[in-house]
Amino acid sequence: MSSEQEVRNVIQERIAALKAGDAHKLQQLLADEVISVNLFGFVQGKTEMLNDVKSGDVKVASMDLGEFKVQVYGNTAVATYRATVDASYRGQSRGGTNRVIAVFVNFSGAWNLVAQQVTPLRFMQRPGLPAQQPAPASAN
Repeated sequence: MSSEQEVRNVIQERIAALKAGDAHKLQQLLADEVISVNLFGFVQGKTEMLNDVKSGDVKVASMDLGEFKVQVYGNTAVATYRATVDASYRGQSRGGTNRVIAVFVNFSGAWNLVAQQVTPLRFMQRPGLPAQQPAPASAN
């Protein structure tokens, strides 16, 4: 199996673990020094990520991926993809479509997530496609 496919598999395993609330499996897929800016906007390390799953604060009902690309540079891989998520944090819906960049390092034959940035897509326009309008600003 190619390194690219191995990374894709790790991403799918991570999604399955999030959906199942399986913190033990997630622990195996995350590097000890992982840093994440998640779809909720929180900057977290491994402990915080796992605690959110263990406590049930983060619940993922579904996550569909598209526009998937993995680039491998030796023992490091960068994955970019679009994720449409139905999720909640402490009971509040946080679903939507996001752009993700995730960095993996192969430690002794196992790919682990070391960094990720999740950016919600609120406005996007591509040549030849109609623009998606941003949500109205709240009156605060």
